[in-house]
Amino acid sequence: MRKKIFVCTMALLAIALFVLPVFAGNNPHGASCILPRDCASGLCRLSVERGGMRCAAADGSVAKYGACWFDAECGWGKCQKVSSDNYICGCTGDDSCASNEWCDNSLTIKCWPGKASGDTCNRKRQCQSSECQLCPTFPGLSMCAGPATKNLGGSCLFDRDCKVGKCSGNIACVNGECVCAQDSDCPSGQRCDKGKLGIGQNRCMTR
Repeated sequence: MRKKIFVCTMALLAIALFVLPVFAGNNPHGASCILPRDCASGLCRLSVERGGMRCAAADGSVAKYGACWFDAECGWGKCQKVSSDNYICGCTGDDSCASNEWCDNSLTIKCWPGKASGDTCNRKRQCQSSECQLCPTFPGLSMCAGPATKNLGGSCLFDRDCKVGKCSGNIACVNGECVCAQDSDCPSGQRCDKGKLGIGQNRCMTR
């Protein structure tokens, strides 16, 4: 009886090793598998995070933001969860992005260009100007300041937004206008009129 059981067991094992893979050898990336022969890639690995044995892609073969199952598959970044069953080879931090980009590692897991002045931020790397400033009148809120691209008369939120002079808002994160702060901010032949006792809107006036 024991001999018959042994023979049956070996027969089933032979089927699992040599017969089944013949019929299941084209399983795609991410499909369930038992043996490497089950997969088109020839790689069957245990996915601890998502559970079960899965057909894997070749190491380093999945491109940036491509669908993945394992870290080793990623040619860039790391295999990370975006939504319930959506994993991509995404950024692992700001250092994995280009110098003018930042890593959104809490939502999209992708690199994004630096934000403009007035956009919310939580660190300087998110900003084009590398300046993320607190808003005193709005606790817990920070905004990107600069780069200095606004001429006199242009709208601004911070002094840093203005090519010359300062932002008339006086309070960070409040809309203002780029105005002169000293005579040298004005065109030739003009001076910076700051009003009486320095009160009022600074304007460039004819000398």
